[in-house]
Amino acid sequence: MTTRALALLALLGTAAVALAVAPANDDRNAAEPLGVPATVRGTTVDATRDDTDPFAFCRLALGPSVWYRIDSPAPGRVALEVQSAEGAGLAVAVFRRTAGDLTPEVCATTSDRGSGAAFFTAAPRGRYLVQVASGVRADPGRFVLRTFRPEPLPRIPGPTLPARGATGTVDVVRDTEDAFSLVMRAGTTYRINLSTGTASDCRVGLRILERGATSLDAATVVRARCGGYVTYTPGPEETGRYSLVVTGNRNARRARYRLQAAPLAADDQAPGLPLPAAGLRRGSVSARGIDRLDLYRFTVTHRSLETVRLLTSGDIALRLMRPNGRTIACACESGGGSREIERNLAPGDYLVSVRANDGGAGRYRLVRRERTITTSVLTAGSATISRGQAVTLRLAVIPTPDAGSVRVDAFQFDPLDGWRFRARLRGSVRGGAASFTYRPTGSGPWRFRGEYRGSRAFSPSTARTVSVTVQP
Repeated sequence: MTTRALALLALLGTAAVALAVAPANDDRNAAEPLGVPATVRGTTVDATRDDTDPFAFCRLALGPSVWYRIDSPAPGRVALEVQSAEGAGLAVAVFRRTAGDLTPEVCATTSDRGSGAAFFTAAPRGRYLVQVASGVRADPGRFVLRTFRPEPLPRIPGPTLPARGATGTVDVVRDTEDAFSLVMRAGTTYRINLSTGTASDCRVGLRILERGATSLDAATVVRARCGGYVTYTPGPEETGRYSLVVTGNRNARRARYRLQAAPLAADDQAPGLPLPAAGLRRGSVSARGIDRLDLYRFTVTHRSLETVRLLTSGDIALRLMRPNGRTIACACESGGGSREIERNLAPGDYLVSVRANDGGAGRYRLVRRERTITTSVLTAGSATISRGQAVTLRLAVIPTPDAGSVRVDAFQFDPLDGWRFRARLRGSVRGGAASFTYRPTGSGPWRFRGEYRGSRAFSPSTARTVSVTVQP
């Protein structure tokens, strides 16, 4: 290659470098003015990062950034939205300038779709810097930045919640909170359900403020960070108006919700509705409505094998509990379909809850089957008899069953082959027992094994073996 060609290539390279010009607002000392409201288009392409730039307190390692300034906005909340044209990872951070120092106010990162939002409360005569930065692992790119005033915060206590409930939307920056009020009476338990209509993704939260609250800063008596179903009972002399505040969480973008409240019904609280053995209960629950949970009760008088089966196509959880609320067993996994719990239970009282999982709803049938656990005892009239003599066998079942068959098997010991089966005696329980008379066919050791076959209401049981010696 000639000297002239080399010189030409060097000149072209120098021109290309000269064309890579950083944005005018690459340095925070040259921050671009930004009004409220305003929409600006910018880019982090060819931007740089200065080692003296403040730490942007986001969960994102920051790369090149550009700067804007908001000088003396009217006091109150200011919202920012950023949208990356290429969907690249961005962060937007706000700092307050005070006496030459920078105080962090808020920082947000973009979602997988390249959008992010945040808001801060502007102080009187405040001066602020806004940093838009690419992540160190993201490609620089173009973006759109918007500033605006969010909707005013709701006034407390808020309008009365209608009997049918209320629907609305909340947003992490545009409409962060809605408030409603409800008169609740001391000693009455209320159920409150906040639903987004789908499985919980924690887009909305709920706060119940103290009685008579007049400000959002009032004390919170109940908090459900991800919404859902809660209960509240005002204490003595606490009858009054309470505020129910729906809050948009950090991932809420125009999230729709439904809020409902009502006093607990008989099937919503202890002691619950009776659930008889071999009986059938029908009902429906919904996570999208106020009737999310139904509660049932039953009593076990003798140790029993209890089976509770929920027949449904909905996404509904089944839980077996003690009266103190402690869970014994739970078929609570998400997904539609029937479920069953089977447990050996001691005498006592028990509760069964049927509750719609997040986003779930449906009709159901609830069936309980009880089989009292029995103990069988086999006795022989004599431990030793003479050859040709009959032995009396009695199989007693405790507690006394309502019905059921029994059988007793007879075995003779053979010195060469061991125990040989000889006969099976069959009968029915009468008055809690069954009796047999059996004449062994030979001398030597005999063994008898008894079994109660069970009934619909009583479980099977096997007795210990009984030995009888037949004298030659």
